[in-house]
Amino acid sequence: MLVVGAMPEFLPASLPFGRALHAAVAAFYKSIKETGTKPELESITREFAAVWETDVAGRRLSFKGKSSVDSHLGLGKALLKKFYEEVRPRKIEAIEYPFAVALSDPNTGEPLDVSLVGIVDLIESDDEGNLIIAELKTSSKRYADSQGENQLDGLIYAYAMNQLGFRTTNAETLIRYDVLVKTKSQAFQ
Repeated sequence: MLVVGAMPEFLPASLPFGRALHAAVAAFYKSIKETGTKPELESITREFAAVWETDVAGRRLSFKGKSSVDSHLGLGKALLKKFYEEVRPRKIEAIEYPFAVALSDPNTGEPLDVSLVGIVDLIESDDEGNLIIAELKTSSKRYADSQGENQLDGLIYAYAMNQLGFRTTNAETLIRYDVLVKTKSQAFQ
């Protein structure tokens, strides 16, 4: 039996967890953009905890293994500490940049009735003026060196940025994946 519009019985804990991590990392970059300096680690972990606690309040969550609301809170703080220690921000151009671009039929070139809509986590620039699209990910294991080449979101962002006229040297769009690795010893890749 399919009930359209019904709320799911359980919400996967990974959804509010990812949203809370994204909110904390966005707050980190917003602070740097506004002040020119890194905020205190405690301020971004507070942001994570506030979003996490708000998003899970009153919801029935599904967890993998023996994890819980509290263990996710601890994991998020540990991942953010690793991120904070290892990230090397460049010049921040935009944070959580929303986009909507037209799509066309690849065979005929005719415009489609739908648009490609999304949000880019971060746009930075380097010393040569190249734009870098950064996408935050969490993973239960380290990414292989070639894994980023096969990520659909990178292709989507490259297409969208090209459509919007954001181009770097030689009309290239550079994509970087910032991966928070959720292993026993957390890592930032």
